[in-house]
Amino acid sequence: MKQHCDLNSKVSVCIPCYEMHGYGVKYLRELLDSLQNQTFTNFEIVISDQSKNKEIEEFVGTYTTDIPIIYIKSPG
Repeated sequence: MKQHCDLNSKVSVCIPCYEMHGYGVKYLRELLDSLQNQTFTNFEIVISDQSKNKEIEEFVGTYTTDIPIIYIKSPG
């Protein structure tokens, strides 16, 4: 059976963030930079921050991109 991808469908890329002991921002930056370089552009990014510090939140607040980012701070 041949399947196809509808390029008009929006994709949500969900990223859970936990305590990374200083590495979280480094890896999140690499991930977001990689997503920006994709040829498929009809997607949004959902970041679920479950860390206890504000490192991820502060980074997301300063990261600039044309891709819509939805930031959710989950109680950890």
